[in-house]
Amino acid sequence: MRCVVCYEHHTGKLTKPLTLAVVSDLHNEAYEDIFPLIEGADALLVPGDISDRYHKEWKNGIAFLHDAAQRMPTFYSLGNHEVKQAEY
Repeated sequence: MRCVVCYEHHTGKLTKPLTLAVVSDLHNEAYEDIFPLIEGADALLVPGDISDRYHKEWKNGIAFLHDAAQRMPTFYSLGNHEVKQAEY
């Protein structure tokens, strides 16, 4: 896996390395170029802002979550852009 930023933490509790990818602040932009960067991760963490509250758009962000979940376990939480859109 190619890392933009990598951190290592050793607990002695895992029997093999665990790789978590974090993707945030997509703001409804195209996302296809992200998948090569996170290939090989054990899970994906998405801490929000997949939508764009200023244009009230989230179609690409939802598609990203769907595509990501087909590739690896994906965990998502709402960001401030999602929270500020009642329709979301």
